[in-house]
Amino acid sequence: MWVEDLPNGKYKFCERYEDPLTGKIKKVSITNLKNTKAIREQMLIKLQDKIKKSLNELDVRSIPFSELIDKWLLIDEQKSVGQTKIVHKVHTDKFKEVLGDIKTDKITTSVLNNYLLSLTEKTLAYVTVAGYKNTLSLILQFGKKLGYFQKNLHEELQIEKLNVSKTNPDKYLEKEEIDTIINYLETTNRSEMARIIKLQLLTGTRINELLSIDFKEQIDFKNKTININRNFNHALKEFGPPKHDSSRIININQEAINLLHEQIRCTKLKMIKYKQIEPTNSLLFITKNGKILDPGSLNRIIKKTPGLEKEVTTHYFRHTFIVRMIENKIPFHLIAEHVGHKNTRMIEDIYYHFSDSMKSELKSAIDELSFNF
Repeated sequence: MWVEDLPNGKYKFCERYEDPLTGKIKKVSITNLKNTKAIREQMLIKLQDKIKKSLNELDVRSIPFSELIDKWLLIDEQKSVGQTKIVHKVHTDKFKEVLGDIKTDKITTSVLNNYLLSLTEKTLAYVTVAGYKNTLSLILQFGKKLGYFQKNLHEELQIEKLNVSKTNPDKYLEKEEIDTIINYLETTNRSEMARIIKLQLLTGTRINELLSIDFKEQIDFKNKTININRNFNHALKEFGPPKHDSSRIININQEAINLLHEQIRCTKLKMIKYKQIEPTNSLLFITKNGKILDPGSLNRIIKKTPGLEKEVTTHYFRHTFIVRMIENKIPFHLIAEHVGHKNTRMIEDIYYHFSDSMKSELKSAIDELSFNF
């Protein structure tokens, strides 16, 4: 520390320090009326505190993990939509409870993997823990980009493959099963629900994509297409883009067109009968109270179908469409584009499940092959 005399009779107490980011020497100072031994001791302490504060402000690489989460959420809230946004909020709230106070420079692979292990030990399903891991990985990648981590911690995250749910590989329906469900709905005065199922089977759309269709804006009867560009999120009670931001234009056949015309007539009759429905409504499917249909109620009714052995939900009808396309030898990437998948992985999984029957078809084709040599 050194002291400079000022023209006004005061004293400037000065000290230097090196800026760790730039390597340049910087100066801090404090002015006082006196220059006694006691004052100099006080000024030295104050200058050191001032330097420490400046260095702490520069050290952005060490903040509580909860602050990093908040920084990430500000970006994620603008990028994620619908259910993804809700899931990320649930995950980050849990992260803050356990990891929030830990400084980023103290976060290690051991800390993170022990946290993930604790979720498994709570008997959470494997797919649930995997979801937490994915969200945590996104936050760690974000933190690495901003300089909070020196290592790629996200690459070292691991979870035990425990509590794995048994999946149903036969998540599709045979013609007889489809007929059973549709017959049950139509004979119990639920023709509109039957049309929903038929349209899912013919288009392969997600149920909320189908229920979100605006018949004035999204359907092109002339070119036989539907613009799948929105999806209703029942938790947020708002329209957003389709899952995986998979807006797309799909082709439809004449049978689907006939069903759409039939449903539009049904909806317009509802608008005349029920005054709660806005006269400007153009939703393809709507309740008598003017609300969008809830797929949960449809699932509950489907499960009441007599003689149905499978726990069928609306997703079965979309899955059945995919199976039929595979059976018709449609290229995987075209099926994925049509149904709004990010990649062909799920299509390939279905294909391998049916590979035995397809091998049998191949054998039959080889047996019948002849060039009349």
